[in-house]
Amino acid sequence: IQETLDYVAQRSATRGCRSQAQVSGIAFDMVCSGPMGAHATNIAIGDHCRANDDPDADIDFGRCARLVPSSLYRVAVNDYIAAGGSGFEVLRRNTSKQDTGISLRAALLGEARTG
Repeated sequence: IQETLDYVAQRSATRGCRSQAQVSGIAFDMVCSGPMGAHATNIAIGDHCRANDDPDADIDFGRCARLVPSSLYRVAVNDYIAAGGSGFEVLRRNTSKQDTGISLRAALLGEARTG
């Protein structure tokens, strides 16, 4: 997760430090310049980690858990990103990924019908 979000920060650094990655269930701050280069920090796992889901608000670690680098997390991405598309090589290299066989179209239609 750290390496994936670091990549998001690196790409975003060239775009005015605004992420184009759409995420849910996780919050993080991007550092787009400095001695360590572009990277993600203050990574929190959970929903509504920022007041009113405001991307400029501080992360509330009372509501969300800090990322534990040694822990195992499940992440859902589409097959294009999972295969390393758009430069997400870290996801392509993931040896524990599982293909659910559910197409993005089917998942969206299922959610639209139940949501």
